[in-house]
Amino acid sequence: MVNFRLVPTTLEVMIGKGSVDQLGDIPFIDIEYNINRLLNRGMKRTVDIALSLFLLICVLPFVYFLRILGKRKGSPLASALALMPRVLNGELSLIGRDPSRLSSGTAGIFLGKPGVTGMVQIQAGPRLTDEECNYYELYYAKNQSFALDFEIMMKTLMRWLQKSVNTPRRGNAQSRS
Repeated sequence: MVNFRLVPTTLEVMIGKGSVDQLGDIPFIDIEYNINRLLNRGMKRTVDIALSLFLLICVLPFVYFLRILGKRKGSPLASALALMPRVLNGELSLIGRDPSRLSSGTAGIFLGKPGVTGMVQIQAGPRLTDEECNYYELYYAKNQSFALDFEIMMKTLMRWLQKSVNTPRRGNAQSRS
């Protein structure tokens, strides 16, 4: 019996689901994440297409109407809706890596497409260290599932709603002065 012990150079080895194959005397280590599974990728892409189409067809006209009336300007929802064509094209996913961190320490590892929102973004994004961001990105890649995506989406919606409630409307800030 042969035992293998690895000294990880990144979190990839610590978090990933690994297996060891052997070709003659040479061991090959394979690390697999949920994000790389064909079924997970197919379900994720299907949800991306369905939700982005729904948002573009049903929600975008309402947000556009509110912008015309001058009620809301620059809301997080409007910014996210502007990215929906890129989600439909497959450039982005609804939930994925932080697009601003694509050149980080985990750049050589496929952790899925960049997303409109994700683990790093809901954990206070810019205030996180690189090590914390790498941890959240790798955690997501390992544990990606419909349930985790749903949880991230709900937390993102709650954050957006909180921001829109706490942000004064145009014109109201002047009338209070």
